[in-house]
Amino acid sequence: MNSKKKVALIFGGRSTEHEISILSAKNIYRAIDKEKYQVLNIYVSKEGKFYYIEDSKNFPENLKEIEQHKKHLLYFQIDDKSPFVYWENQEMHVISVDIFFPITHGTFGEDGSLQGLLKLTQIPFVGCDVLASALCMDKEAMKQILTANQIPITPYVSYQIHEKSSIPYEEIVKKFQLPLFIKPARQGSSVGVYKAKTIEELKQFIEKSFEFDTKILVEKEIKGREIECAVLGNEDPEVTIPGEIKPKHEFYSYDAKYVDPDGAGLFIPAQNLLPEEVQKIKHIAYLTYKALYCEGFARVDMFYQNGEIYVNEVNTLPGFTNISMYPKLWEYEGLTQTQLIDKLILLAEERFGNLKKIKYSYEVV
Repeated sequence: MNSKKKVALIFGGRSTEHEISILSAKNIYRAIDKEKYQVLNIYVSKEGKFYYIEDSKNFPENLKEIEQHKKHLLYFQIDDKSPFVYWENQEMHVISVDIFFPITHGTFGEDGSLQGLLKLTQIPFVGCDVLASALCMDKEAMKQILTANQIPITPYVSYQIHEKSSIPYEEIVKKFQLPLFIKPARQGSSVGVYKAKTIEELKQFIEKSFEFDTKILVEKEIKGREIECAVLGNEDPEVTIPGEIKPKHEFYSYDAKYVDPDGAGLFIPAQNLLPEEVQKIKHIAYLTYKALYCEGFARVDMFYQNGEIYVNEVNTLPGFTNISMYPKLWEYEGLTQTQLIDKLILLAEERFGNLKKIKYSYEVV
């Protein structure tokens, strides 16, 4: 009898971060304790279709290898034991799952959409719940929550696509000064992010950023250090020592993160911080995590300038690639990737145990 828990590792997705998700999933597959868990590879295509990739000795390295593996088109059913079915030779096959492990970065996978679908099955899933996922993906909503909790953020203005023809470029420049950063409100991995040094570039980059979302942000440049903390836990989360990223490009762009192997320097721990500065940064990361209702895990990205901390972004499904800061920070704290994955699964089961106690029906007596 197979007593291993069945972990459905979900990766890919309808997102500009599709390929990064594959890299993250590959690392998780390699690190997970296969004596304890049976991994089910669930690939989500760029069209949003779910496929079961039959077990193989090696996790597919890229899109080309995924196409070479035998795949079964999955149909989703709301079932707390067997959420997936597929057909082969006119015979229906059922896939049972004990826990979902989504590592689908970006839109439709990290923004609460997938989390809502998984929640309907009443099967535990790793990572933040629907609300936290949605709040952290929408950078403006995140900033509003943090402002309400008196947590400092990068100053900004936002515009929706129907406002594009009336954006007051001169007023923005007068308010914040050049250069300015333009970014889609609901993207990750610096996709669609630009740095404008002139008002002409500001107009050009706003136009380009709208290609990736119907809402964009224009942010004041903070000439500070790029500091990140990894957070892990549910009600009482733990925070790692701060790490630091020093981009060698104009800023920490998609190319600097994933294309150029020498695009940035990663320093763990962040250099030349006094003990009281470390504690202040960790405290802000903790408050941010709690204010946004995060559970499971997240990475809090901040700027540190002249003793002041500004929260930039919160990633609720942080990268697990071989260069990703989140697992590296926990490795520094003494937690191997295998142990980290095990902890994430336990946290998901713990949260699910609490949810099972909630009543979802009410009888009037």
